[in-house]
Amino acid sequence: MIWFTFILLFLTVIRPYFESVAIPRLGTGPKRLRFYKEQTAFYVFILLLFGAVIVLYEIPLSVFGWNGAFLETVNESTYFPKVINYLLLLGYVLYLLLCFAIQWMKESGETVFAENELPLSIERTMPKTNKEYSWWVIYAVLSALAEAVVYMPFFIYYVQQLLRVDNSYLMVLCTALLYMMSHLAFQKDRLSIQTLLVGAFLAALYMVTNSIVPLLLFYGVSFMISDLYQESQRRSGI
Repeated sequence: MIWFTFILLFLTVIRPYFESVAIPRLGTGPKRLRFYKEQTAFYVFILLLFGAVIVLYEIPLSVFGWNGAFLETVNESTYFPKVINYLLLLGYVLYLLLCFAIQWMKESGETVFAENELPLSIERTMPKTNKEYSWWVIYAVLSALAEAVVYMPFFIYYVQQLLRVDNSYLMVLCTALLYMMSHLAFQKDRLSIQTLLVGAFLAALYMVTNSIVPLLLFYGVSFMISDLYQESQRRSGI
């Protein structure tokens, strides 16, 4: 259990702490590049450590959501009443449709994002040059991959299997709190409550689907929107 606890502390305390220290100091190009490289190294370490623990304890990948996403699984899920299961799926589908609608609007030349619409903590991490943009893409893709493959599956596993939490709603709450802690650097602005709500939604969605596929798609379209926003705010000299 010591390795699982170390992963938990690394995800919710150690890495967020260094991120929270680095973000307020971002300003010049070299600092942003160093931030992207440091965070990229953190996410690579997280993926490798998670993989090593799975191999060490011989845990089947299916335990961490490496399964197909089927409607039958949702129908058979006993975590929540079926009406909640279908509301989760409806909310998920609506979010995906909204993201694709935003992309279509942007490609049609319509103004989608207002200037400086994102919270300051995220705005500071946005690239300003082509070189920064290249490293930002690597950092953003790895962060999305790690959160889909490691964060949510691991948090659910830790809460359910190691902390022995049986109540479904309490599992969602505990997981959402851990997810919010993992985004410590963004807790000083309006993202605090948003992160908690997103964590609760993703935890419940993962529980009823028993698959990381919906999470991968969620983070994939979220990255797409972040890229569209970054492109819309890009300076003419990039």
